[in-house]
Amino acid sequence: SCPQYAIWDDHDYGPNNAHHTFRYKYQSLAVFKQYWSNPYAGLDTVPGIFCHFRQGDAEFFLLDVRFHANDTSMLGKAQLDWLKQGLKQSTANFKFIVSGTQLLPDNPLGEDWGDCGIERDQLMAFLIQERITGVLFLSGDRHYGELLRLDHPDAYPFYELTSSPLTSLVNPAYTKNNPLRESETLALEANFGKIELLGYGPNRRCRLNLFDKMGQLLWRKDVRLVDLQF
Repeated sequence: SCPQYAIWDDHDYGPNNAHHTFRYKYQSLAVFKQYWSNPYAGLDTVPGIFCHFRQGDAEFFLLDVRFHANDTSMLGKAQLDWLKQGLKQSTANFKFIVSGTQLLPDNPLGEDWGDCGIERDQLMAFLIQERITGVLFLSGDRHYGELLRLDHPDAYPFYELTSSPLTSLVNPAYTKNNPLRESETLALEANFGKIELLGYGPNRRCRLNLFDKMGQLLWRKDVRLVDLQF
């Protein structure tokens, strides 16, 4: 009854922590494109599953952090350039950057964009230099749920909603040492997230929700559009 969009992470793409060296990555790409009806997958000259779409005053940038990932990069230069161009051209109030793995933290346990700090820093510097407003991050992978907030002296607060897992096992061993976590948002149970865009004018806001697998609300956070501006 409503559109379905998808990205992948390692266990959708291949083995645990699989990257660009996965020998069957083109077969995985073909299966993904057959199964999911995303608007498009990658570019004519750049394979992958990344794409974007718009709903109302929100634009979603779906990233591929597996096909081109290596020890220093999650996206690769071509995909990063595509993301920057899309963000710069977007006229949407809210711009959601959707990644299979967490982007904001430097967590020593498990994978995240902190493992590719130079690329992550390039993206954050671009957002600030180009004054890209209304950015929020969505991610998974961690086997628990949480809300992260990164304060920057030259920008507005950056929020990241992480939701996982819904059908897999919770792994509380990875929950330590995350100073960006908002208080009382850690969910050590199966969970799913929901985003609502509410209100008008100065009251326009994004409501971030996390629910348990039975649909009971675990927590919610309203982020006002006026607070995602330079």
